[in-house]
Amino acid sequence: MTAEKLDVWNQWYLPMSVVIGDKNPVIGNYLYVYAQGDDGLTEESAAKIRQNHGGSPEEGNYTLDEDLLFNILFFAISQDGVGVKVFGLGQEDFEIGAEALQSMETTIEQVGMILALKTEQVDLEAFARLFKDETVYYSTPLGDTAEGDTKLYICTSAEDQKGYYPVFLTKEHLQEFFKLHQREAYMILEDNLQHFLEMLDSSEKLQELGVVIEPQLACFVELPSLFRIK
Repeated sequence: MTAEKLDVWNQWYLPMSVVIGDKNPVIGNYLYVYAQGDDGLTEESAAKIRQNHGGSPEEGNYTLDEDLLFNILFFAISQDGVGVKVFGLGQEDFEIGAEALQSMETTIEQVGMILALKTEQVDLEAFARLFKDETVYYSTPLGDTAEGDTKLYICTSAEDQKGYYPVFLTKEHLQEFFKLHQREAYMILEDNLQHFLEMLDSSEKLQELGVVIEPQLACFVELPSLFRIK
């Protein structure tokens, strides 16, 4: 299976169990990762661990370590030639080879920077400096609906009722957003975050808007109006 089976943006926080064999989580060039439920390992995952690793931890001479999926993937990418085998996360088990996993490196790094902000390891200004060269995808704020009307496609914060210009870290996320909001034909534009923010100074109306990175995800990031990267 390929990396498409894994939705890092929506699954990064999931607790997982990793098999540690002979004090090493890398077994045959793979990490073996098993999904957990609300109360630890599910019965299904526990059965697959016994099947794949020679019985119980005592019988199979292995231990289990618990961590977030993001941390496990981050570790795997840092190793040379290591993939992951994932059990119990979706309808079917799958594996991601080392090469395919390396193709996710940018996504993993972006999630890591956002998590650093969300967990208050860095403030908003420090985050923006780290993120300034990341590519964001966006479209013009004014567009046509499926009914032929013209509409302003911006987001409104529930906290301050202010408008936020939506930008995305993948083209697919942008397309999903506009499909959900029934926007018809539109251009997909791209630039790095710093240049995009500077572009907002081209219009007084745009200057009034904040920016929201990935508005549909739990790890969305809001930048207030007139926020620029120094």
